[in-house]
Amino acid sequence: MVSVRFGRGELDSIIAAATAAGQPLSTYVRNAALATSAAIDVEAARRELRTATRALDELRRRLGSTA
Repeated sequence: MVSVRFGRGELDSIIAAATAAGQPLSTYVRNAALATSAAIDVEAARRELRTATRALDELRRRLGSTA
């Protein structure tokens, strides 16, 4: 079990987000913490960025040739 402290303004926005998500506050905070605690595979992110960049370059090339 972990205790977390939020300021009033912070807590209000977190409660609103939890309500909008249809989750109890503790579930929402737990899920948010777990979602951000996963390790990031930097090399995989770089590969995905290169793939996206190539796709955008190809799209730009194709659009440029039709103009």
